[in-house]
Amino acid sequence: MNPSVRQPTKSNPRPYMHPGILLLVVTASIFVVEGIIMTGLHFVSSFSPVTESILDAGILTLVIFPVIYFSFFRPLISHFREREKAEAELQSMHDELEERVKLRTQELKSVNDSLRQEIDIRVQIENELRKLNQAVEQSPASVVITNTSGIIEYVNPKFTELTGYTHQEAVGQNPRILKSGIQPKSFYEKLWATITAGHEWRGEFGNRKKNGEIYWESATIAPVKSPDGKITHYVAVKDDITQQKKDRDRLQKSEQEQRELSRKYSDANNLKALLLDIITHDLKNPAGVICAMIEILKQNDPDDEMIDAIFNSSTSLLRVIENASALAGISMEEKILLKPLDLVPIIQDSIKEFQSILKARGMELTIHLPLKLMVDGNPIIAEVFKNYLSNAVKYATEGKRLIITGKVQDYLVEVALYDFGSTIPEEDREKIFTRRIQLENGRRRGHGLGLAIVRKIADAHGAMVGVRPNQPTGNVFFLQIPLSGKEDT
Repeated sequence: MNPSVRQPTKSNPRPYMHPGILLLVVTASIFVVEGIIMTGLHFVSSFSPVTESILDAGILTLVIFPVIYFSFFRPLISHFREREKAEAELQSMHDELEERVKLRTQELKSVNDSLRQEIDIRVQIENELRKLNQAVEQSPASVVITNTSGIIEYVNPKFTELTGYTHQEAVGQNPRILKSGIQPKSFYEKLWATITAGHEWRGEFGNRKKNGEIYWESATIAPVKSPDGKITHYVAVKDDITQQKKDRDRLQKSEQEQRELSRKYSDANNLKALLLDIITHDLKNPAGVICAMIEILKQNDPDDEMIDAIFNSSTSLLRVIENASALAGISMEEKILLKPLDLVPIIQDSIKEFQSILKARGMELTIHLPLKLMVDGNPIIAEVFKNYLSNAVKYATEGKRLIITGKVQDYLVEVALYDFGSTIPEEDREKIFTRRIQLENGRRRGHGLGLAIVRKIADAHGAMVGVRPNQPTGNVFFLQIPLSGKEDT
């Protein structure tokens, strides 16, 4: 019984008369009283029958009423009053009990809500732990957990895949089973001092697999601490960098080779500069003196054929030296002197050099040039046309004819050489202007310095060179260079 619940008030109710006894008492009382009344009225005969009946009823009522009241009605009324009082107390107790039940229900609901929240939190924590476990299990990195003594308590599948040690073989062992001997003892002492001090360690390991193979790892090792800050475990997360290390070593070797090549290239450039200086001064100056002296002799004897031949040869030699000097400057990416230049006579002079070989190979050359093609250029630009003609003579003989055209369009001069040999495949049209690429009948061969020099000459002039297919067969080698602003064509 709950002592906090108010108990009903106890009372000593009067005992009720049994209904059978009450009936006997009332019957006996009526009989006795009626007998007395009837006897008394028998001796008094002065009353009429009606009066006797009234007196009989009245006297009977006066006598019986108190008996019935005190023996029946009064206890019944007391019973009703006590019952009403008890019912009032019961109602009060009921109301109090309902209030207590309501409060208890609210308390239970609050506790239930708290339990539900706690269950939700536990489910969420379990889900997070499950995800964390799956992440570790499926991680592409090797994960190892040890106790504070360094004994392995957990390894993930990646560790097994990488090292060859199964979970059962690794658990209970010390990580030194992977020791390769590459790192010195001081390396491990420093690592251990770092993590036992509560700090994170990062570095690279050269470890040994179960089969003896050496592999490299980039590792992060950190202490795991309890809520009070005490170290309970160590966790290591390690990535396999074996291939990266090989690539890095190859890159370092390549960089070293590149530096060596750069040094050799620098030496070659220095030698090239020396050669250029020799051509410019040691050869050009004497050739210029020879030309000047032969010119004086020619003025004195203009009909001497020998002097004339020497003069033409010395002039050609001087021009070759000047072109060689310009080519050397271009190859060293030096700026060349540009001045207004008419391409028509330069093209014609280049053609003259190939007239005999064209005739010997039975090739016909058609020329369509305007009177002038003025550009800002250097005489070295003649090498472009000579290279085009040389290639056409070598590789387009089967076409039997060549066409040279010149035109001005949209302030751009284009000189083009049409051949009717084999068409160069599209994928090779750009490559042939690259050093060491040369084609013959669509096949690569040789070093191909000619067209590479042609592109350098064009670049030095701010011009463009290229090749496009001719119709129905063959190729069109072209030079496009801005029109000179000094003089109209």
